[in-house]
Amino acid sequence: MTSVIISAVLLRLSSIAGAAVNLVGHFPRNNAFELSDDGEYLYSRGERYDFVGFSEDGHYVSDSGETVSAGGRLGYVIGDNGCSVRRMASREGTYVMLSGASDCAEIYRLCE
Repeated sequence: MTSVIISAVLLRLSSIAGAAVNLVGHFPRNNAFELSDDGEYLYSRGERYDFVGFSEDGHYVSDSGETVSAGGRLGYVIGDNGCSVRRMASREGTYVMLSGASDCAEIYRLCE
């Protein structure tokens, strides 16, 4: 009986910990990003993102046909007060969305 109670408590603690980790992924972050002069590249923490397209509704269809959706805020663009950078969930690569610069959001993909 005691082992059943301990197992139930551990299972519950495990699910709470998993939910907390998932929740942290949705909190806004404040990473600094820098946009190249020509707008073709986005840089952050030594990583380069290449421009791949535009989005009017927060979604982007990748080259393989996967629909990538905007997620939580990652940061901001240095020197541009209205622009925010949001992560995009994808199985095939890391995408970010730069929004607030114009009517359409710009999509960038991490160079690997």
